[in-house]
Amino acid sequence: FFFQAEDGIRDAQESRGLGDVYKRQVHGLPNFKVGFVLLWGLFIYDVYWVYGTDVMVTVAKGIDAPIKFIFPIDLAASPPKFSMLGLGDIVIPGVFIALCLHYDIDREIREFLGRLTKVDATYFKACLVGYAVGITLTFLVMFFFERPQPALLYLVPCCSLSILILAVRRKELKSLLEYEESAVREALTKK
Repeated sequence: FFFQAEDGIRDAQESRGLGDVYKRQVHGLPNFKVGFVLLWGLFIYDVYWVYGTDVMVTVAKGIDAPIKFIFPIDLAASPPKFSMLGLGDIVIPGVFIALCLHYDIDREIREFLGRLTKVDATYFKACLVGYAVGITLTFLVMFFFERPQPALLYLVPCCSLSILILAVRRKELKSLLEYEESAVREALTKK
């Protein structure tokens, strides 16, 4: 995802930084191919930087900003033990989940243009369940091993495999992989 200036004129170099964020729109992923590459690329990145080095944990512990969630894993210990989850571990899969919902809605619009009251959000639901399973696994492993975990290690396979398996079972894999959100929007606005 990326930020775009509301007026469409300024670029990142002209931005005054975080103060301009309130004026920007967040754009989602354009298609599943980009989504899969992004998820699996960040999966490798996350696993390497959490397991391969202590950089990620050291930096996250040293930053006092709203980029992480800290939660207790053992309040009975002295001092209490805490673990953390990065904001990116929620946002990045969330953007992928949103693409699943857009795909479901666009698929339904194409198939049942006249019946917009009921949208079968099958891919959204499957990806959301995959996310719930992945985040639960993350917390369980953090609790069991008492060590920070790269959440994307669990979230990426659960989110992406949940919809890939569904698409294969429904014989819609080609349609899923060829989906372009912008193409559907353009086709609908031309009518």
